[in-house]
Order: sequence, then structure tokens, then C-alpha cells
Amino acid sequence: MSETPPLDPTRLALERRALHTLTLVTLIAALSGFATHLSETLGSDAGGVWRQITYLLHTLFGVALVLALPLYLLRHIRRVLSRRRLIAIGTGLVLTLSTLWLAGSGLQVTLFGQQEALRGLYQWHIVGGYLLAPLLVLHLLFHRLPPMDQRSPWLTLPWAFNRVSLLALLGVLLFGYGATRLYEAQPSPFVDAPQVADYQYSYGDSPFYPSQARLAKGEFIDPRRLGNSQECATCHADIYRQWQASVHALAAKDPAYVTNVNLLEKSRGTDATRYCEGCHAPVALLSGELTPGGKHGGVPGTLANREGVGCLGCHAIRGAVHLNGVGSYEVATPSAYLFEGWPGRTAQLLRNFLISIHPQEHRAEVSYPISRSAELCATCHEQYMAPEMNHWGWVKMQNDYSSWLASPFSGLNESRFSHPQRQDCKACHMPTRPGSDPSANAAGQVVDHRAPGANRLLATLSGDAEQEAAVLRMLQQDKLRIAIDRPLRQDANRSGQFVDEQLRSAHDTPSYFYLGEEATIQLSVSNNLVGHNFPGGTTDINEAWVDFRVQDAEGRRLFRSGELEVDGRVDPAAVFYRSIPVDRQGRAVWRHDLFRVTGDMEKRVIPSGGSDVVEYHFPIPYWAKSPITLHATLRYRKLNPRYAAWALGELDHEQPITDLAEDHSVIPLRERAPVVTPGQ
Repeated sequence: MSETPPLDPTRLALERRALHTLTLVTLIAALSGFATHLSETLGSDAGGVWRQITYLLHTLFGVALVLALPLYLLRHIRRVLSRRRLIAIGTGLVLTLSTLWLAGSGLQVTLFGQQEALRGLYQWHIVGGYLLAPLLVLHLLFHRLPPMDQRSPWLTLPWAFNRVSLLALLGVLLFGYGATRLYEAQPSPFVDAPQVADYQYSYGDSPFYPSQARLAKGEFIDPRRLGNSQECATCHADIYRQWQASVHALAAKDPAYVTNVNLLEKSRGTDATRYCEGCHAPVALLSGELTPGGKHGGVPGTLANREGVGCLGCHAIRGAVHLNGVGSYEVATPSAYLFEGWPGRTAQLLRNFLISIHPQEHRAEVSYPISRSAELCATCHEQYMAPEMNHWGWVKMQNDYSSWLASPFSGLNESRFSHPQRQDCKACHMPTRPGSDPSANAAGQVVDHRAPGANRLLATLSGDAEQEAAVLRMLQQDKLRIAIDRPLRQDANRSGQFVDEQLRSAHDTPSYFYLGEEATIQLSVSNNLVGHNFPGGTTDINEAWVDFRVQDAEGRRLFRSGELEVDGRVDPAAVFYRSIPVDRQGRAVWRHDLFRVTGDMEKRVIPSGGSDVVEYHFPIPYWAKSPITLHATLRYRKLNPRYAAWALGELDHEQPITDLAEDHSVIPLRERAPVVTPGQ
């Protein structure tokens, strides 16, 4: 048997010092990691200062471990290979690979944060941490298995520590405790009080009535807590860019909204604007700005105007107060990460770094279960007018959520046509698309925050061609159809010859018109794939209509309904899909001043999965040349011209009109055979 080479005292001393450093660093990294994970598992304070400081300590010493590990392994492996202790070498190899995995996965999280697509990497990092301790004990035990004269007597656990190590460990623990107490003693940078000192509770006990919004904690909130979407852009740049183009971001800047909210303020006072601002400018509402002396979200330059419905305008909603809308949500502001609201670039970087390396609290507090359901949309996309606003009675208005509930897409009623699966609002308006973002799933898909709907005009006014194209794609996805029913004449002779009686059951009557007769044409407008009524939203100011035209073979007009007139208005005799609300005197409320509405004089919409039948009558002149061509188009624009001229003012120009569906048909003309009287 060959003798074991003698140990080099110098190398042993260097390895021992490296072991002291590595042991201290490993112990602090392990203890801080175990402490944070156990506190999460036990459900302790999710946003606690102590735990966040522990995150930073764990990351700091984890990086130190990555730096210290190679130096120790290099010296240690060179020595143990010469000792030929195979079992110890084998366990050491497993321990080394596990430590390298732990260091590598931790370094990846440190540099790139916890990405949703790689959530499993973080879970295995935790598993690796728990496995490392027993592997280390096993490795040390195998060092003691060989005969006493062959083992390394210094390589036992007590030698891994010295006074300096123990004092350093104690110092780190004291630093963590002292830093926690010092941070907690700092005054909060946020002041959760109304922005106007003499805040008026004008509509009841809630500070936000007639909006139905409420806070989970406290009565008001510092506007900086909600109006900070630009901070989200530091990690979610692509999603932030999408949101900036959306109607959510422009909800308070929309010039039509600005005109209407100013009208409401002039008519009823600033406190009445709470009715609108809960959905258009929640920052102004929840911060206590909407009272005499305050500024509503329609005022340019204000934080509420810039923010509109920002990131936390949706993501801080933890539940619905009810599903009748008018801002019927409950907001729970996220627990502040360290340095939240502190001035300076360094504080912001540290805060973002904390969210990046440990976003569990962030994810839990900005992604409540309601954010993945249609109920979130219901809080604003349902609407009613209460008696305290119209001085009349409760009136139902927008009903996008309730009409979705009644549709085949909700899966909550008997389907009237085949559809593969239940689909909610996000399936159409916020689908997943390829994107680069920490929240991207394993397939690299992110939720599209452009949220296209039917407001092509707003994209046009803001000069955003990309958003306008997205809205146009949404509107022209064959979700609506129009079909001309060919006239089947029951008085037609198919043949004067003898026909076998067995063939008489097959009757495909021909389609034609006689010259000089009154023609009747029916067409159907079908809402096939819109998940709610068509049109939805603000049906009193939207304009959807059928453009139906008939011409002969030489292009001469025989009939027209729905033609645009010279001033841009639609033929008033056209078939419109809209509502005409009225006030208590029965006058049309055409300026969208909803606080006057007491009901509808007219409301014509098509439910999801339903159809509307339109009938036209027109004469066929004797001079018409056969065949005639019938063309029907379903057209849409966001605002009717009368409202647009008032609400947009100098911004009013020719609105984009979108053709949603069309159909055409060609029908021959015939001369009616003269009637022959018997005996003539």
C-alpha cells in the first residue's frame, strides 16, 4: 500500500483561512435564506422591513460566496485528490456540484431577477439550499471514516470557526436588527390625507360617493402611491409602452371626457365629479382631491390627468364592492418595499432591486384573483345613475358586463350557438402576445395592455398609428356580420312542362323583381362574436348604422338608406344602433351629461349571439336595367357628429369611419307578362 503524502503546513494554513471565510459567508447566506423562506411559509408580515433587509443580506453574502468559493475549492480539491479518499471525494463532488448550482441560480436571480418564465429556477434554488446542509454534514462524516492515522484531524467543524468568525456573525445579526429598527423609526414619505384640507362628504358617509369606490384601509391615500406608473416602467418597459397608448392611460386626457367633466363641475360642483373620476381618474378620487377647492382629473398638468387609469388603477383592486359599476372596486395599496417614496436615484434602484430579487410580495399584491376575472371590468364597465345625481330615480346605463353574462361566452347560460370555451373580457381586449417582460410566461407571452376596443378616434387624435391599427384589427375581426336575404318568389313558374310528382318537394324558388313593382328586401345584422351587446359602452354618443344602397346595371341609383350627407351627418332615416336618453322633461340628453338622464327614448342594440332583421321597401322603376346590385354595410364611428362638434371643439375633424361588415347581392329584373283575359 502506498503511503499518503504528508500535508503541506503552508497549504493547510491557506486552506484553513479560506475555509474560515467560506464558512462564515455560507452560514450568513444560509441563515438569511432560511429565515426569509420560513417566514414566508409561516405567513408572517409579507412586507416587513426585517425580511427585506434579510433579502439584501442574503444577496450580498450569496455574491460573496460566489466569489469565495472558487478560491477554496481550488486549494481543497488539489489536496484531497492527493489523499485518495474515494468516498470523501465522491461526497465532496456532489457537495461541490450542489453548491455551484446554488451559487449559479442565486447569481442568475441577482442579475436578472425572478422571471415568471423561470419561476421553477427559484424553487429549485430553495430546494438546493435545504439539501446543502445534510450534504455538508455527510461529507464531513466521511472525512472521519478512514483510520485515525489517515484522517485530517484539523478538518472538523469546530476548526471552521474562530473568534473573528463568531464576532463577524454576531455583527451581521446586530446590523440586521439595528438597520430594521432604524428604518422603522424613519417617518413615512407618504401622507394619507385628503389633498384639500376642508374635504366635504357631500353625498353620504363615504368620502367617495357617488362613486362606489372604497379603500381597504383608511379613508384617503397619498396620490403618489397610485400615480406611479412610470416607476413600473423600470421593469415592465414593454407593457408600460403598450399601456401608454391605451384608452386606460388616456382616460382623463380624452378631450371629450374633459369637456364632459368640466360641464359636470360647472353644473353640480367639483364633488359631483367623483361619479366620473372613480373610473377615469382614480388618483384624484382616492387622494381626496374632488371637493371644492380641488382639481379633477380633466385639468391638464395634474397627476391624475397624466395618470388616467394607471397600473395600480387596476392592479391594486383586490375585490368588487358590487357588480353594478360606477367604480365599485375596493383598493388595497401595496405594502411599500424599502425606500418606497424616498428621493434619489439610489433609493429607487434599491427598491427596484428588492422587487426584482424577491417579487413574491409584489406579485401577490398587484395580481389579486379578481384581476383575472371579468368582475374587475364590471366595476367600471357597468354603470347606473342614482337619484342623488339625476334627482329622479335609479336608471341602468352601460351594461357591458351584464350583457356578457347573458352571452354564450360567459358559460353561465344556455348557448345559442357553438363556441369552444368560456371567454371573458381579456380574451378579446387583453389577449396574450409575444413580449419581453419579467411577467412573460414559459411560452414568452405577455398580456397585451393596449386593450383595444372600439375607440379608434382617440388613437387618431393622439396620432398613434400603431394603436389605431390595433383597434382597427379588433373592429374588423368578422365578429359582426350583415347578410342580404334574397327574395324568394312564391308566385314564380319554374316550368310549364310535366314534372314527376316526386320532384315537387324540392322547391328552390328563383329570385327576381318585376319592373314597376314595390320591392321588399330583408337583411340581417348578426352579433356573432362580440362578447356583449353591439354596440357597447357609451351607446348614446356612439354611432353605428346600416348603409344600404341599390343600383341598376348602369350604376343608376334606385334606393339609398344610411348615406353620409355633405356635413358628415348620416341620413336620419337610416337604421341606427344606439340609445337616445332623455331627461325628466322628456328632452333628449345629447351632450352625454348623464346626471340629467332618467331613461331612454330609444335603445336598439344586438345581444351577443343574436341578430336584428331590417326591412327595406323601394320601387323598381321601369327604366331600370337588369340586374340590380344590392350592397349593405354596417358602419361605425366613435362619436356622432352633433356630440363631436360640441365635445371636441377645435379638435373636431372628419372622424374615421370603420366598416364592420358588408354583403352584396345581384338580382335580375323581369318584365311582367301581360295578363290575358279569356275570350280576348
